[in-house]
Amino acid sequence: MSDDFLRPPDTSKLDRLIEERRKQKAEEVEQDNQYQDLVPDDGYERTESDKQLDSWIERLSIVDAYNKWCGKSTPSPHPGQTESVMVSCPIPGHTDKHPSAWLNLDKKTWFCGGCQIGGDSFDLAAYHFNYPVPGYKEGANFPKLREEMAKSFGFTFEPPIPGTDNKPVVIPPPKKTVLKIAPDLPPDPDPESEEETASVTQIDGSDIDEELEKELPTLDWRKLIEPGTFIDAFTTCTEPDDIPSEYNFWNALTGVGLAVGQDVTLHDRIPVQGNMYVCIVGYTGDGKSRSYRHLEKVLTEALPWNRTEDKPKGVQIIKGAGSGEVIIQSFAHQTDTGEKVPVRGLIHYDEMASFSSRSARTGNTLKPIMQEIYDSPPTLATRTKTGGRPGQPLIFEAVHPFASAFASSQPAVFKKMFQEEDLDSGFLNRWVFITGERKERISIGDHMIDMTPAVAPLQEIHGWAGFGKTITWTDAAYREFNEFYHEVIVPTQQRDKTQLLARSDLTMKKNILQFAVNELESEVQVSHVTKAISMFDYLTVIYNILGVEVRTSPFAAMQNDILNFVTAKTVKNSRGCSQGEVNRYIKRRGFDITRVQRILDTAGKMRMITVIDERKDPNLGMGRPTIRYISNMI
Repeated sequence: MSDDFLRPPDTSKLDRLIEERRKQKAEEVEQDNQYQDLVPDDGYERTESDKQLDSWIERLSIVDAYNKWCGKSTPSPHPGQTESVMVSCPIPGHTDKHPSAWLNLDKKTWFCGGCQIGGDSFDLAAYHFNYPVPGYKEGANFPKLREEMAKSFGFTFEPPIPGTDNKPVVIPPPKKTVLKIAPDLPPDPDPESEEETASVTQIDGSDIDEELEKELPTLDWRKLIEPGTFIDAFTTCTEPDDIPSEYNFWNALTGVGLAVGQDVTLHDRIPVQGNMYVCIVGYTGDGKSRSYRHLEKVLTEALPWNRTEDKPKGVQIIKGAGSGEVIIQSFAHQTDTGEKVPVRGLIHYDEMASFSSRSARTGNTLKPIMQEIYDSPPTLATRTKTGGRPGQPLIFEAVHPFASAFASSQPAVFKKMFQEEDLDSGFLNRWVFITGERKERISIGDHMIDMTPAVAPLQEIHGWAGFGKTITWTDAAYREFNEFYHEVIVPTQQRDKTQLLARSDLTMKKNILQFAVNELESEVQVSHVTKAISMFDYLTVIYNILGVEVRTSPFAAMQNDILNFVTAKTVKNSRGCSQGEVNRYIKRRGFDITRVQRILDTAGKMRMITVIDERKDPNLGMGRPTIRYISNMI
């Protein structure tokens, strides 16, 4: 018998994978249980009345709790939407006119992005009934708060019946009351009755709107992958997961771009780089966040970021940046000799709603900086708000930054997250929105997702890029793209009223570059062009769906209302309307003055109206100088 046969098997790799899985599971448990301590132990044995009250509280939705005990705004979840339901912050003292908080209907929790504070229904009630937060969890406060919550929903209480308290021997409980009636309490569903269960599901609002049940567009991505490449390795590793495969395919394309950064470009009048902004659009539980973790895992192992290096070539992960200044600082790096060097990074927002709420704050520069850094300008600079720490420059300057981005969202929330100005400004058409075909859910995962086989191929791409390459076009590839550009892309862009397809030709060129790099080709082949062409219809359908959502948003209706008002005033008086007339109108309509001003500013820049500031030149007007708006749409 050979020594090899007697040698015990090498289990180091398996042990390592098991340990990684334990850490990942521990992180998930910690995240899921972050609000576990919000329901403290009462300190006494539960009676039937307590259990009945517990049952009602457990079934109380976070939306009903917010409406009853806060009411700063009205939550309007779309059918099927269970997360990122935007509301005004429930914390007293935070007026939050532009909602920066959101509800999670599944976890029955809320979180304010501005305050960085969250809670559940008990916290909402505690704020409403003037209990200390989180002090209501101590002593007799919590039982009293429960009674207040129940009474506000119509419960009534009677004094306890003598001799029925069943007090613990050691710690006397607070004096309890007995539940008498609960008029708003729906009956517990009978687990043996299908009809009863169905009716409860309908009450909870978990039925999905017919429009949202329609299948989102899918992509036949398997035909686009060459065997033995990084994208092949990445998608093979992730295929056993129950995440839609399209998510992983587009994340792999993002990884290819980050591996070469500024070092490899596609020949064009303005050289094309391989960075991408990808937003995965899917339903709750589809694995949007999990798909990102696969990408981050490969990037951190294959291209680790080390700021201490003089000229770092790894990929920096930038999570949840709250302002444009933070993004610029993240991409600013200089050597010990003072030389400023490029940085490549992946900007990550787990939910697009978080990005949207932060960027909506007055003076926030997130959107314009995200637009600018996407185009990889020669420099981007910002001054620190604090004046800088000792040894730090007062101005952060990023040179030739290379930025990709990842975010996720649900189809139904686009209407509230983005406004028509995001289409017109070009912010949204810098993003690629991805949907995918749902897989059958895995109840118990017996196959661990090991991304190790994708690490070496990505490092090979990184090494192949060297110190710079320009990918050129073969004659046949040029003719193929040129024909498609004039016959399909240009007419499609001309018909598009959403502006989402304005950069579709640039997206195609980025994909062509990524396919060539994935195959370590220094020239674009016809096959690379045909692959990008096959993706065009998929992207166009998604853009059109989302574009219509944004165009029909409440902001768009407000914009039409304001512009119609200015036009009507201009028809009656060639001098249009004054700022005072606009202010009185928006007060009657209940519009937000900040948003109206943004509408007027945008309309002025687009020459839809003429803005005359008589204060700068009193000779322009008659009477007291003011700002006047004259419609150009008559």
